[in-house]
Amino acid sequence: MTKLFSKTLLAFFFVFCFAVGGFAQSKTPADMADQFIKAWNSHDMKLFNRLFADDAVWVPVAETRIEGRDNIVKDIGSAHTSRAKTTTVRQTGMIKVQKLRRDAAVVFFISVFSTKMGN
Repeated sequence: MTKLFSKTLLAFFFVFCFAVGGFAQSKTPADMADQFIKAWNSHDMKLFNRLFADDAVWVPVAETRIEGRDNIVKDIGSAHTSRAKTTTVRQTGMIKVQKLRRDAAVVFFISVFSTKMGN
């Protein structure tokens, strides 16, 4: 029987440095959390690639900083071919957006990861 269990509660900090008109894929910066969750749960690197701008900064956990879309997608892809390949994520409520400029924002949300366990 397959069970889902809550693996960990994590906070994601994102700095999205959008190119001009970069919010075209999202109505608001807060929509980025929903798009991230869709990309994670589908394990689709093409969705992640569209999610980040070329000059994005990804801070998945404290003291970790990855710069640039290609490096971010590579890091996430590496996780999804190993430890994260059977995980799903769901948001647990709050999304906080701090706009830095017209074309840049920090998006903070808390999510719960679950892993499918085999027999």
